[in-house]
Amino acid sequence: MHTLRTILLAIALAAPAVAAEGLTITFTPTNPAGSGRWTKHIAAVWIETSGAAFVKTIANWSATQRSDLTQWRAKAGASDTDAVMGATRNSVSALTSGTWAMNSRASPSSTVADGAYRIWLEVVDDSTPSAGTGNTTFANRLGVPFQKDGVSRAAVPYADPNTKFLSITYTYTGRVPTNANPALSIVAGSSTTFTATNNATVSPSGYQWRKAGSAIAGATNATYAIAGAVVGDAGSYDCVLTYPNSYGLATAPSMTSNALTLAVSSGSVAATGLALTPAASTVNPGGAVTLTATVSPANATSPVYAWYSSAVNATSGGTLIAGQTAATYAPPTAAAGMVWYYARVTAGGSTITSSSASQVTVRAAPTISVQPSAVTVAAGGTATFTLTAADSGFPTLTYRWQSLPPAGAWTNITGATTASYATASLVDATQYRCVVTNAAGSGVATTSSAAVLTLVQAPSITADTTPLDPSDVAGATISLAVSGSVPTGTLSYRWQHRASAAGTFADVPGATAATYGATATVSGEQYRCILTNTRNAVTAATISRTTTLTVSTPAAPAFTTQPADRSVVAGSTARFTAAASGVPTPSLQWQESTDNATFTDIAGETAASYTTPATAMSDVGSPRWYRCIASNGSGSATSNAAQLTVTAAATGVAFIAFTSSPAGGSYAPKHVMAAWIQRGPTCIATVGDWSSQRKASLVLWNSVRGSTDAVMGATQLSHARVANLRWSFDPAAMPDGIYSLWLESADDNPGPIGGASTSPVAGANRMHLDFTIAGGAVMGASGAGGGFSAVTIDSVPGPAAGGAAGAASAAVEDGKVASCGSGAPTVAKRCSPGT
Repeated sequence: MHTLRTILLAIALAAPAVAAEGLTITFTPTNPAGSGRWTKHIAAVWIETSGAAFVKTIANWSATQRSDLTQWRAKAGASDTDAVMGATRNSVSALTSGTWAMNSRASPSSTVADGAYRIWLEVVDDSTPSAGTGNTTFANRLGVPFQKDGVSRAAVPYADPNTKFLSITYTYTGRVPTNANPALSIVAGSSTTFTATNNATVSPSGYQWRKAGSAIAGATNATYAIAGAVVGDAGSYDCVLTYPNSYGLATAPSMTSNALTLAVSSGSVAATGLALTPAASTVNPGGAVTLTATVSPANATSPVYAWYSSAVNATSGGTLIAGQTAATYAPPTAAAGMVWYYARVTAGGSTITSSSASQVTVRAAPTISVQPSAVTVAAGGTATFTLTAADSGFPTLTYRWQSLPPAGAWTNITGATTASYATASLVDATQYRCVVTNAAGSGVATTSSAAVLTLVQAPSITADTTPLDPSDVAGATISLAVSGSVPTGTLSYRWQHRASAAGTFADVPGATAATYGATATVSGEQYRCILTNTRNAVTAATISRTTTLTVSTPAAPAFTTQPADRSVVAGSTARFTAAASGVPTPSLQWQESTDNATFTDIAGETAASYTTPATAMSDVGSPRWYRCIASNGSGSATSNAAQLTVTAAATGVAFIAFTSSPAGGSYAPKHVMAAWIQRGPTCIATVGDWSSQRKASLVLWNSVRGSTDAVMGATQLSHARVANLRWSFDPAAMPDGIYSLWLESADDNPGPIGGASTSPVAGANRMHLDFTIAGGAVMGASGAGGGFSAVTIDSVPGPAAGGAAGAASAAVEDGKVASCGSGAPTVAKRCSPGT
């Protein structure tokens, strides 16, 4: 059996007395009989990352027969540029060692980072084994995991699971901890501190300080302090750092820092130098500054400090700052300006002044020489606010404009970061200001005064030019009028005139009121009015519509449309219309008569049409007549008299229409429905019920209808419900008075819902509409509520009630369907009065 000897991989550290960080691996392969060459005589060693990325070849003894190293060739590349160390071995002589500077082939001057790596071994007997990462007949191949973490460990074993290698161990020399102490020469009675710095990426599990190689009891922290030193404390100190054992070793690994020798004398240490930090500071008023004086050497005996301020950059001639004897000093920063500070220290019998002074600058706020001014602008315009600011010695001003609406708070305006701001929108009484900051926005801020925006809104025309396009005789005065309003400001009027549509409008002298009397001169001349709102000498105007005058030959009035006779049902209104020609345009006056002989003017009724008040049952059998009088400067004319006849509704009939809300459950909305008539608490008749199977859900209806009331129709399981009804009754049995139409519907398929309440409850809609019967006729009424968006009852049929698409409508009388829309026909049957 032949042993391939140790391959040493190491890099040299800067300190020659400290072992370099490096790796040593020793391995012994098995020794089966060779077949033409010496056993395992072709060898390669290389490094890969844990992710199988090639790093570097670290040893290769196969200059001429490297083709047999199939795995190494696959990893390193067919034209590998790594150095070939040693010639081909045709005998098993001692191997030379190679070094890995722990760098990669791609970056030969940079040390690879800490992390997980794998050391690959490939040794070959005979020739040309097959490629692959596993062992083959003529090759032993193995990847040994290795963690580069800076922790030294020796003879870490690794077992080949395929037993191709009899033994494998590696030794890693890590990064030695650093022992530091700035005061290694002290006098008796003073203090000093040793500090151990871990250079590995693994945190230590313990520290142990030693003096002359012997452990110091209780010194188990990263620092070791000696207070009130005595001469006997002099000696050599180092620290042993222990690390967690995650490497399979018998004992946890440890590393010892470099040793430092402490000298303790019986005299004092004089100060030799004094430095101040920072050299310069710039802050806003009230900012924190701390100056630190550092004496050399650090173990100077009993240092006492004195601090001075100066108006110039000097280390003499300053003013002593009383009470400041510590190594640090926080100067005042309330006032803007520039002050220099220096220090003196007395230690070990000598007094030293700092080598330079430290400059402390407190920024001054920017100054605003020109404040933004108030702006008045017409609607649709742009308001621009501007200021002028100076930097007071601290350049690069920044600007941030803010706005304050009439009801709100100051808010930054996005993008408004220059010395002027042009408004993107206009809101009356909004205030604007600017925050100016020096030192590129990190310095001191000054806020400008606020400037108010006054917005001039154009007038709103509340009544446009009237009359529009009038006609009159030459020389007639036509009274033109217009009116407007403004939210704030002063409203004024200015009438304009032009001879024709092809001309140019010009102001009419003195025509500055809301009305103007225009003299008709020629046909085609035009007038309009300019309405102007004025605030702070800024105006905004609105132009009225243009009216065109027509000058005509005088003509007496003549009716071109006569009012026609009308017949309406009691409770309705009647509308009469008339039209008359004439020059100038005639004025109209409607008149009324009860005997068609004596007519009386109807106050205020001067339009082309007249609508009467609602008629009443008392008007039945008492006709009235209406006519219109047309007048102008050329005469007057009287229209025909039109008769108004008022009739009662059909005796003993009422037309009912209703629309329920669309919400519902599993079935169609409001699919369980009943409609009935009451007088007070007494049920008069059920006029509609579509719930023979689910009438228990109609709790209110059940409570008032009486047990003998017939059920008319089948249950409705779709939204094709009846929405129109006609109720016939015997006028002799229906005394005059107030009656109620009741409607009840339910969602989904519930059981009994709520109590017998007249109010809507969860799952059901209930409402009633009061109406009047007078003289055997129903007076019209309408309403909504309780889940029904529209309910009407009248003596004449109206349009079908609205509802969901596809809803059925029907008129029902005494069990017969009079008309119906989509959906199944529905039958209604009324109960006897009082049942």
